[in-house]
Amino acid sequence: MSRDKQLFKLRIFSANGEIIFSTIKDEIGTINRNDYFHNLVAKGQVYSKVIKKDRKTAEGVLSHIDIVETYVPFMVEDEFAGAFEVYYDV
Repeated sequence: MSRDKQLFKLRIFSANGEIIFSTIKDEIGTINRNDYFHNLVAKGQVYSKVIKKDRKTAEGVLSHIDIVETYVPFMVEDEFAGAFEVYYDV
């Protein structure tokens, strides 16, 4: 792996979409109400999107770098318990 690639941001969501951890502290407590989160991630599907510089993320925020935004659900006995989200600088 190239050294110029790096983890840009990390979030952990509860089952209802609330951010319970973020590397950006001001995001904690906000809720992801987007369809992809509740219709895909909450049903156990990984959701990933490549965002080019000066384009919007899945949440509608303008990115100033090229990134991959990925949501990884975690399940407890086949029930959605939350998700990790990583933004990786590519």
